[in-house]
Amino acid sequence: EIASVELMSLYITDCKELAEIAEILDEEDDKTELLQRAEKYSVRLNELWDDSAGIYRDKNLETNQFCSYLSATSFYSLLSGVPDKLKAERMVMEHLINPGEFSGDYMIPLISRKDKAFADNAASGSRILPHLNFLVYLGLKNYDLPEVRKLLAKKSLELVMKEWNLNHRIFENYNALNGLGSDILSNESFYTTGGLLALISLMEDGYWDSNKK
Repeated sequence: EIASVELMSLYITDCKELAEIAEILDEEDDKTELLQRAEKYSVRLNELWDDSAGIYRDKNLETNQFCSYLSATSFYSLLSGVPDKLKAERMVMEHLINPGEFSGDYMIPLISRKDKAFADNAASGSRILPHLNFLVYLGLKNYDLPEVRKLLAKKSLELVMKEWNLNHRIFENYNALNGLGSDILSNESFYTTGGLLALISLMEDGYWDSNKK
């Protein structure tokens, strides 16, 4: 019932990455099919662009209306490489680095700070998910937005180091208001994906160049 920016963007990205592997393996038929799939859903993804809001948004397929909430998974579209330069800059400038939405002392919350559900700290929507920061960072690398990449890398490192310095813990998710992971008992306190917050900073500083073959 919902056309998802998140799922469509990840599928397009997956197809493109698999097509690269197919090319290395000389599997031309697989490469062609995968690129055709990526192109098909790239067209569909662009149908989810809300020009009035300046961002890709989930759409209710029954009403053909954009969903009322605004999720940080909209930035996964950057990972797919589908947005042109203008769309990418609008999303980043109007939403990602907007302190009233997805920026702030701690970033990136799963839902916009303007959403009424953001006040529920126990819900995943108001939390910061390390893998989301990581995928958005990779998406930013597809565009000429170096200062935004640096900002996200800096904020991500500060976030993971806050709890590490306090408790020597790396959490599954973090509070978007105070940067703590230990504020809810159900939160896993030594979680693999939490390390991605530090990896972002290493990549930004050149210790891991994902473009090297």
